[in-house]
Amino acid sequence: METHGVDPAVNVVINGGRRHYNVFIGATGQRSQEADDFPFPALIEQGIVMDAQDADEGASKGISVAEAFHPASPDPRAQRLFCLSFPFILGRHPSVQGITSSHEMGGIVGEELARASHTLGCYRNGATTEVCLSLHIAKVRENENAAL
Repeated sequence: METHGVDPAVNVVINGGRRHYNVFIGATGQRSQEADDFPFPALIEQGIVMDAQDADEGASKGISVAEAFHPASPDPRAQRLFCLSFPFILGRHPSVQGITSSHEMGGIVGEELARASHTLGCYRNGATTEVCLSLHIAKVRENENAAL
């Protein structure tokens, strides 16, 4: 692939054949990031978000997440969080890419949120879920307005 030359855009050369593209989108994906790059350092300091170390190599694999994309932590607050950020989960889930994976991951998280919102008192593993609290407040307001 040639990106510099007389013609703007990109020239792709394959087996001697040359093709010119006025527009070229490089969608090679994102690189895996370490837990140290996580944008919420307080969650790391509190042990809610943890570095996913490779036991064999000692290399960082991003952050450790459970099957439902909660941070893999014994802290009950982890059940109220989800991480779907590809760069932070690529190390442990290398096949997670693109729209298909986003759809599947969103479905998993959506089911978790729906389950939490339908649980009596909006409790999951002993920790209240913010989305449930918001739904509860909205329902209370709806009932108060209906009573007026």
